[in-house]
Amino acid sequence: MMIKKQLSLLACLSAFSCAAFGANIFYVSPKGVDASATGAKDNPFGTLKAAYEAAKKSGESAEIILADGEYFHPDTGVEMDGYPNASASLKIRAEGKNATLIGGIRIGAENLVEVTNKALLKRISADAEGKLYGIDLKKFGVKKVVPVTKIPLHGDAPMATEAFYSGGELTLARYPNGNASIKIGEVPDGGWKTAEPEKNKPGQAKIGGIMRYSDMRHERWAGAKGYLLVGIFNPGWLYGSVEVDKIDPADKTVHIKTLLPWGITTAKKKLDVNAYHAVNLFEEIDADGEYFIDRENLLFYVMLKCPPAAGAYFDFSLLDKPLFDLKNIDGLSVSGLKFTACCSTAIRGKKCDRVVVEDCEFFNLGRNAVAIDAAPVDNRSKEELARTNNVVRRCRVFDTGDGGVRLHGGNFSKLLPSHNRIENCEFFNNCRWNKSYAAQANVTGVGGFISHCYFHDQTHQSVGYGGSEHTIEFNRFERCCRDFHDMGIIYSGRSPQSAGNVIRGNFFTESEEKTHSMMCGVYVDDGSGDVLIEKNIFCRTGTKVGPFAAIYIHAGKRNVSKENVFIDCQASARQLPWSDERWNDYWKNKNPHAVKYANSEIFLAKYPHLKNIQDGSLPRFNDMVSCWYFRTPLPDRGYWNLTGGQYELKPRVPVGDVEYWSMQEVDKYFGNNWIVRTILNFKPGITDVAKK
Repeated sequence: MMIKKQLSLLACLSAFSCAAFGANIFYVSPKGVDASATGAKDNPFGTLKAAYEAAKKSGESAEIILADGEYFHPDTGVEMDGYPNASASLKIRAEGKNATLIGGIRIGAENLVEVTNKALLKRISADAEGKLYGIDLKKFGVKKVVPVTKIPLHGDAPMATEAFYSGGELTLARYPNGNASIKIGEVPDGGWKTAEPEKNKPGQAKIGGIMRYSDMRHERWAGAKGYLLVGIFNPGWLYGSVEVDKIDPADKTVHIKTLLPWGITTAKKKLDVNAYHAVNLFEEIDADGEYFIDRENLLFYVMLKCPPAAGAYFDFSLLDKPLFDLKNIDGLSVSGLKFTACCSTAIRGKKCDRVVVEDCEFFNLGRNAVAIDAAPVDNRSKEELARTNNVVRRCRVFDTGDGGVRLHGGNFSKLLPSHNRIENCEFFNNCRWNKSYAAQANVTGVGGFISHCYFHDQTHQSVGYGGSEHTIEFNRFERCCRDFHDMGIIYSGRSPQSAGNVIRGNFFTESEEKTHSMMCGVYVDDGSGDVLIEKNIFCRTGTKVGPFAAIYIHAGKRNVSKENVFIDCQASARQLPWSDERWNDYWKNKNPHAVKYANSEIFLAKYPHLKNIQDGSLPRFNDMVSCWYFRTPLPDRGYWNLTGGQYELKPRVPVGDVEYWSMQEVDKYFGNNWIVRTILNFKPGITDVAKK
């Protein structure tokens, strides 16, 4: 009898629990009406914002389920502050496969009107590839758009309003078309250097610079407003954007208004990447898919070869804030959603814990997909520190303007880990606006992980990291970092006090697009050290220009290249050492604050070799341990300890000219080698696909 009573009691408690949990499930549908909604499945909210407010008001754990459809946020995103929290979690998920959050509006392509205004048509090229169409955005409720201004390199400032077409790729009107550019020629005035003011001449005018042009196309822009020149104006690793003061046809010069950090290069022998193109010009709408927005009069123009198909549409990004703006959040799960057409970052978080973003798609965004700064970890127990923190997994991130995913966390001075993770994600084309330092994945602080991701088709760095004890492992990199000079696919630098970073089990291939530029697979820059680079495969990665190679160490020490495989690389590993004087000067004048970290009790207890790291008289060597080479030279520059044997990688069958080194090709020729087999068994790239 007692057993029956206990079972009956458990059944009642179970029913009560389910009922309580059911009461905290809130449904959202594009067909819902917030004013009369209860959040029930048959009476859903119409907006995620209303559902979130209801969940927050409950003060308990909750789940929000979004039906398929489009959810438009042209003016405001969803702001979350203080909920969920440590005692009440929140899950936001898609019910199906197509719940899409749009940071703007959608206009059907049937609303296009062919432009017949002769004055407008006279301004564009007579041999344009199609017909010019227009839409008056004011008729669809648009009151303002985000202007085109100098591209912000850092921070959360939004990018300009853009248009996206369901029928194909659109390009903001530019010259030259495609990926072509204009080489920087004679530079009568290199402009004021904001990063090195001591190098400016006495009495030098504070102007951006003066460039002489030979392409007469510039003269078509003499009366234009609001356009930019964008490109690589001086250092080969930095993309820039400048506003033009005037174009002078008399002496064939462009007068730049915007001041650049290092001015415009005046060197007679310029880098091949020193070039630019013009963007946001009505006069340059001449190729299929080019568009222009008259931001003052709110008019949209687009050039199309073929009339739009039935059902085609345009999305216009209008939201200048994140779609999800998170503050002081703990215990949020976001799954199965699509984020698109936002001028800012899709999910931005500050002081956040246990935020999990999974099985989502991010595309056509102005800035990043996800950028989260973790909450402070200083007062946490060992158990709390050991748990996984903020996570982005099984997501696709593509066609973004300023990078992919950024996670920051931990405490650098105390070496407390964040356990932030980016895993099993695909990244490509993540630098539409800002083409440099827009890493596809970036971890900073302490103890971040980037694992089993697939990175491809990126102009600059794919992975950036800063701080200590990060692990970048089992990823695949294809066609990355091919358009700049002095950069690497995985990059970190100017932090010799950092330690314990690991780059392991990755597969790199085909990064030699511009063989005249200094590019590499792994770049440890400006004195940084104590990086373990082990069991990676580099195929046709890096160049031998200057001191570069597949692995390049700039001045640092105690970097270890262990059991790596180099196939058809111009150079395997190289180093450019600094003189003792430059090393001492760096610590004294360039990075003096770093000494307090490197020589602190906490750092020395874990990394005793950092003691007196600032002393230039101490040895600075790097290790090359048991590496394998096929049609690739051994390290030939810098200070290396070659230990454990350096081995020729012998194929099981003869190798001719391999057009593209895929993992399958590597397996075909070298799969019988134990280290190659070991690395391929790591399965670099995505291993856990998104749930459907």
